[in-house]
Amino acid sequence: MIISVSAVSAADDASNIGASDDVAVSIDNTDTAVSADVNAKNLTELNTLITGATGDLTLSSDYKQNGTNDPNPITIDKNIKINGNGSTIDANSLGIFVINEGKNVTLMNMFLKNAQNIL
Repeated sequence: MIISVSAVSAADDASNIGASDDVAVSIDNTDTAVSADVNAKNLTELNTLITGATGDLTLSSDYKQNGTNDPNPITIDKNIKINGNGSTIDANSLGIFVINEGKNVTLMNMFLKNAQNIL
């Protein structure tokens, strides 16, 4: 599954997703059981990886929102392609990503779980 977006939001109800000329979102409504690794890293670690990346980024772990010390959401302010490599990012009922205007971000091969619309 490949998702290319200028903003990312996940919702259980697809009717909550807005349309815009500059946003392209592909949703796979196939029910798939997703469970995050008990040893998942926190979103601060994911934010550090994204901020430090100088090219494409491939994840090798699951990530979970861990409380008030984690960014909510992670702001992406550059063009980047992130390959989740099958990982799960669990927002723990908060936001995951905000992508700054004019940036091209591609998210692929990952599960976004328990995210709230923060628009």
